[in-house]
Amino acid sequence: MAQKPMSLNSTPTFCVRKLNGKWRLVRAYNKQCDGTDATGYYQILIQESDIPLTAVTIPSEMLWEGLVMPQGLSNDPAMFNRLVTQLFRPLRTFAQAYFDDSFVHSRLAGFGMEVLLKHLYE
Repeated sequence: MAQKPMSLNSTPTFCVRKLNGKWRLVRAYNKQCDGTDATGYYQILIQESDIPLTAVTIPSEMLWEGLVMPQGLSNDPAMFNRLVTQLFRPLRTFAQAYFDDSFVHSRLAGFGMEVLLKHLYE
């Protein structure tokens, strides 16, 4: 179930007690997350016919419409996941997406990342 690591990365793992008294395993991925672009939703353009549905009023009573997918709509996570899954489809033998996480794996250090970056830049 485990092997000696070849990775230079390591994530602290510990347990915390839940409110019901049971224990939960926690992995602190803070350092990995520091390199994450948290604005993924804001990179997806809204279909032109749906732009009026994103209208918001701000305290100065001005009305604004969003041009990119906002966070907070009920279908946003599913839409984002579908887009990332389609993007990774040609690479599915070594790259998978799960919601807003991407997993790239290879037996050769660095191989998967080179191919993935080449695909993403195309």
